Amino acid sequence: MLEYINFQICRCGSLMSNDTMYSKQQCNACGRNICFFCNKDWDSNTMDNVKYTCHNNCDYETKITFELLPCLEFDPNLMIPSRRTCPKCFYTGAFGGRCKYHNCYSCGYTFCFICLESKDECQQKFNKTRNQEFHKVQCRDIKEQTYDMFPRIA
Repeated sequence: MLEYINFQICRCGSLMSNDTMYSKQQCNACGRNICFFCNKDWDSNTMDNVKYTCHNNCDYETKITFELLPCLEFDPNLMIPSRRTCPKCFYTGAFGGRCKYHNCYSCGYTFCFICLESKDECQQKFNKTRNQEFHKVQCRDIKEQTYDMFPRIA
């Protein structure tokens, strides 16, 4: 159940669900007010009660935000997101400054940090042969990751 964005376990051990997807939630078992998405104690001075995040270094917000960094090793004009969430298992990984392709440490899926397609699908889009240098292939449209990508039980 914890693989779904709309389920959380309070520190008291109680399973919580969130139908509204707003961040501020109260545990029915212990009465603790928390940010549902990062499980931190609620602090009205530093947290916002909005959908999917409290805006205080919140887990799911961190998974979909990034900075753009140059791919210095192969093409300094190519800007790559600093981190991405694996499209298969939702584990977050960082850009290592080398190649635009990332091998997920959690599930082993290899995908493009720019278009989020598998390495093979990304390479096929540009009709490259095996003898050409794949790291110079330029898919430049950075695909946005949103909260809707995370699985949930309705």
